[in-house]
Amino acid sequence: MLNRLSTKWMLSGFLMIIIVLFSLSACSDSKSSGQSDSQVKGGAVVYRDTLNVAIASEATSYDTHRDQGNSPKMVGDGQVFEKLVTLNAAGEVVPELAESWTVSPDGREITFYLRKGVKFHDGTELTAIDAATSMNRWIRYFGIATTLAKEARFVEVDRYTLKINLPNPAAAFVDILAGAAQPATVTTAASNENLDVNGFWKEYIGTGPYKFVEWVQNQYILLEKFDDYVPYGDPDVLADGKAGYKYGFLKKIYYWYVPDPITRVMGLETGQYDAIFALSVDDEDRVKNNPDLEVVPALNGIAYMQVNKKQGPLKDVNLRKAINYMLNNEDLLLAQMGTHYVLDSSYMNRPQYWYSTAGSQYYNQQDLVKAREYLAKSNYRGEPIRINSSNAMATVLQRQLIDFGLNAQLIAGDSAASSSIAPDPSKWELTIGTQVIHPIPVIKPFLDANARGWADDETLQNYITEFYAQPTKEEAKAVWDKIQLYCWEEYIPTFLIGHQDNLYAWNKKLEGVVTKEGIFFWNAKIRQ
Repeated sequence: MLNRLSTKWMLSGFLMIIIVLFSLSACSDSKSSGQSDSQVKGGAVVYRDTLNVAIASEATSYDTHRDQGNSPKMVGDGQVFEKLVTLNAAGEVVPELAESWTVSPDGREITFYLRKGVKFHDGTELTAIDAATSMNRWIRYFGIATTLAKEARFVEVDRYTLKINLPNPAAAFVDILAGAAQPATVTTAASNENLDVNGFWKEYIGTGPYKFVEWVQNQYILLEKFDDYVPYGDPDVLADGKAGYKYGFLKKIYYWYVPDPITRVMGLETGQYDAIFALSVDDEDRVKNNPDLEVVPALNGIAYMQVNKKQGPLKDVNLRKAINYMLNNEDLLLAQMGTHYVLDSSYMNRPQYWYSTAGSQYYNQQDLVKAREYLAKSNYRGEPIRINSSNAMATVLQRQLIDFGLNAQLIAGDSAASSSIAPDPSKWELTIGTQVIHPIPVIKPFLDANARGWADDETLQNYITEFYAQPTKEEAKAVWDKIQLYCWEEYIPTFLIGHQDNLYAWNKKLEGVVTKEGIFFWNAKIRQ
């Protein structure tokens, strides 16, 4: 009898231990995926409150409507600011600040219905007036949107509804709102009026999970958790591209401006930084050989050159054709990307619907005979070709141009200096850059008549108008093939270098990072 009771007590005790352990495990799992640092302390995993990130470039402004650089997008898009709609991992348009939207049968009237109860960082509620004034300001500064909207602007229908009546059918307009290179972010109506002497926002007030708290130029940007953030989506799915539920686990995110690549790596090794942008290919093996660190490639669209076609020697299409025939794109990519590139002539990436091989016969030819024929046809007489970039690719480009007999000069200082002269066509001829993956091809800035590069060619712009007028995606794709062929064969709005990954690195204690055309930290956590 005693043995039986002892056995029963032993079994009962064993079961109780199992239940307690299971409960602790479940509690730990819940906290590691959905609670703050203070809540997980004492559990199996302890997370820190603060993340330190080293970035390579600093913007002249973090006004996402106006600044065309990567830094405002990396810091602001999705973290500080949100949009009416955004893109999921498959590149599909999904709601963000909008609960839903409708398009009229004729494709001209687009109506957005806002989520209710969404708060800005200043405590005010998002309304249709805020969204409409933000979208109208964005239309003013984003050339493709200006072209499509013409004089049309968003208007308030009621407190949570806004609409726009476009002059022509433009089903792609919603795609542009979701994925434009200059994000169509929403701020308060007051912020859109509170501008500095250059017309940039004085304050950065969004609806995202992090507030823009402080910017000490040439030092750091500080974001802090917004406690009144109103999330959307499925809380059990942490990320779907740039869409989905955002927890905001971290209390503070510091973006430290560290222009020197080796200093960024050394800071990552010592623990000064938890993640770094723009890992140099020269330092890739060094980071890979550190068991505590991880190299993270993230597809980032294309590497290309902005070409100043407004004034200066490259306004001459024959000179542009000469350079295009001469370029050795693989050497350019190797200098900057290591093995993280693909030689490809398409303006769009695989496996996007818009991927095209049209004009591929003009890409990476390294045909000096043809190049010299077009150089002889040009009006080039030794004028400076100023390269407004200072990376490894720019150095190789300068050498290629000089070897070809052109007067190529590197003029860029740091990223802020480069950005400051970019809007002025009298100051530069070429700028090397990267472009994120766009939802449709014709919104690429180098095809924009008003963006830097100034692609105001009448034939090109007529083709783009034709593209937008197509009733079906299949018919629009046929027009896009014509556009890409025309660009390679006749106009040369850009020198496409190739497709590339951007390299990032972080401590392996970091988790939950979104890698969609960059790295974003709205669901990131870092273990002690």
